[in-house]
Amino acid sequence: MASAGAMIGRYRVVAELGAGAMGAVVRAHDDRLGRDVAIKRIKNVHGVAAAMFEARFEAEGRALAALSHPGVVAVFDLGVDDGQPYLVMELLAGPSLRDELARRGPLPLAEVAAIGIQLARALEAAHANQILHRDLKPANVVRGHDGGWKLVDFGVAHTPDSEVTLTGQFVGTPSYAAPEALTLGRFSPASDVFGLGATLCEIATATKPRADLTLADVIARADLPLVDDAVRARLGPLAPAITAALAVHPDQRPTAAALAMLLANPAPTTPAPPVRTGGSLPWRAIGVGAVVVLVLGLIGLGLDSDRGTAPPQVRPALDRPADDDEGPPPERFAAPRDLDDKGARDWRKVADKVTRGDRAEALAKLREFERKHGVSAESLRLRRWLEGQQ
Repeated sequence: MASAGAMIGRYRVVAELGAGAMGAVVRAHDDRLGRDVAIKRIKNVHGVAAAMFEARFEAEGRALAALSHPGVVAVFDLGVDDGQPYLVMELLAGPSLRDELARRGPLPLAEVAAIGIQLARALEAAHANQILHRDLKPANVVRGHDGGWKLVDFGVAHTPDSEVTLTGQFVGTPSYAAPEALTLGRFSPASDVFGLGATLCEIATATKPRADLTLADVIARADLPLVDDAVRARLGPLAPAITAALAVHPDQRPTAAALAMLLANPAPTTPAPPVRTGGSLPWRAIGVGAVVVLVLGLIGLGLDSDRGTAPPQVRPALDRPADDDEGPPPERFAAPRDLDDKGARDWRKVADKVTRGDRAEALAKLREFERKHGVSAESLRLRRWLEGQQ
């Protein structure tokens, strides 16, 4: 691993951040642009001819750099230094989900759903760009500076026609790998969904999948269900979504987009409210702050993370009918409680746009408000009204 002060291309190494099977990661400074970055130096672990490796690596690096999504770590640059390819990425604030789990224990189910929706949307974007992650696990999910969670370590990422990672070889972490990846070395969007399901199962239960098995046992038992009745009970209303993601056969798993929908509409734990006859809003890729709104479909679940160290917070909902999508006229919306002066000013900006009848701008301001100050019952009600008017 490069020592502090060494140069990787034009980047000056500041500190070591860690190392894994696919390479080492360092913190470095870009003197030209004046910013710190994370650099991963990739090992040619498969012995592919150097020229072919570098060409394929560049193709994958370009694909990752073109993948712009709030749930995916940004790739800024790539190169080869002393015969070793490297990727230059944004330096995230942290911690990882693995660190968060070690600090807090199992996360509240509402928070697990919110994280799952963010990551499923990120996978949806990656898969749309023909990119597979292939090693989704808590250690490869890191909090960004905006409080949202991002997929990192695409060092084992694989585009369908790439030979950087060879067909038929297993790459990744066995505990979280899909059966077909473990036994046949076959990777697909469905195997990424399996990895996300295993990750969500772990952060919800604080139990690592297949933790007590040797690698030989993991492979031998790859076709056995990962979720038993005891784990399913601990997953509560999220059990159907996570169990579906962990289906043994890949064609029985939901797509990443479908998994996001399942997590946003979990199995009810109480009788469901009356079904409205109006049309539903279209699903769309939304920002990290707004994605937590979807989780309020969880019945009886709360989000108790400490403010400032977790994704945007969901305050307890007001007592109101569960099917009250339209709400009262906009002039009757009260500001969320417990706002500081800055929050109150930002809310007034939203209210001003509503009063002026500029609903599209009001919705944009509301999303900005929620990213800064969290989602509340009041902001949710206003959001529903605004979205219903479009």
